[in-house]
Amino acid sequence: MHKHFSVGLAAFVVAIALASAASTPGTAAPYEATIKACDNDNQRKPGSCKKDEKQMGVLHGCAGDACFVCPTDGRRKCYPASDSATGHVLRANLPVPLAADGVNVEAVVKGCDYIHEHGQACDYKIDTLAVTEGSTGGSSFQCINKKECHKVK
Repeated sequence: MHKHFSVGLAAFVVAIALASAASTPGTAAPYEATIKACDNDNQRKPGSCKKDEKQMGVLHGCAGDACFVCPTDGRRKCYPASDSATGHVLRANLPVPLAADGVNVEAVVKGCDYIHEHGQACDYKIDTLAVTEGSTGGSSFQCINKKECHKVK
């Protein structure tokens, strides 16, 4: 009973860290804490937390201090490039706020293109970066370039 409780508790810790990071404006879950919690889950019960690191295309760029990353994984979501970019806004024809739980990639690209077309700096490019994806206790997460982790659906 105690062992089952420990496994459930560790998965719960990862889920809570990701959920609170996504629900608290301006935050993402730290990479080290997320990976450590996942590893702890697996020490208690092998296979309870799945994670996979792979090289993936990531569209990323900035308009002033509003910097974003958009993994090309089919989810079509962009995230602030860092906690300090969360809440910043791409000031385009329609403002595009960068949120920890993600924003639609089309809105970010169209906003950036609009900014660029109107003579201000907004550039983006696609590079290959390390992306860690994982799941535990019903929660899935994605960490880009061994930095911040975001809860994904």
